[in-house]
Amino acid sequence: MNTKFYKFGFFALLVINLTVVILFIIKPDRSRSENGFKEKIAEQLDLTEDQLAAFEDMVGKHRTAIRALNDQERKLTESYFSQLKSSSEGTEDADKQDMIFQEIREVKSKKLQITYLHLKGMKSLCDEGQMEKFDQVLDKIIPRLTGTHDRTGRMGKRKMDGIK
Repeated sequence: MNTKFYKFGFFALLVINLTVVILFIIKPDRSRSENGFKEKIAEQLDLTEDQLAAFEDMVGKHRTAIRALNDQERKLTESYFSQLKSSSEGTEDADKQDMIFQEIREVKSKKLQITYLHLKGMKSLCDEGQMEKFDQVLDKIIPRLTGTHDRTGRMGKRKMDGIK
């Protein structure tokens, strides 16, 4: 009885471990999901070839600008919190903290402005027939901007299905 139990336990643990390893190896690539999102937007807006080329150019420029700002924000945030390690609550430290905090707010503001201009540019690509579709797509993009989309960071199929 004992040997059968141990054999069963061994094989059960082996299957679990193999499953975990396989899941780590074939985890979804984040860049594919971002591209999928871009393609879903282009599909939902029913962009022409010329519109699609302009849209892809806009997306590339937007991603580049946002990545640079994200890197800047990350460094500033690390600097802001690293002051806790060795600061002695002096006025110099408080002034430095306020300065870094203001820089973080400026970076966040730039990100919002760049994204607003990006969406405004997307809207300008649309013709009269695509404007209603743009409004529907925008309703799906805003939750991503506000952080209220699903926790995986991806716009799920069920969320995009509502756009006609």
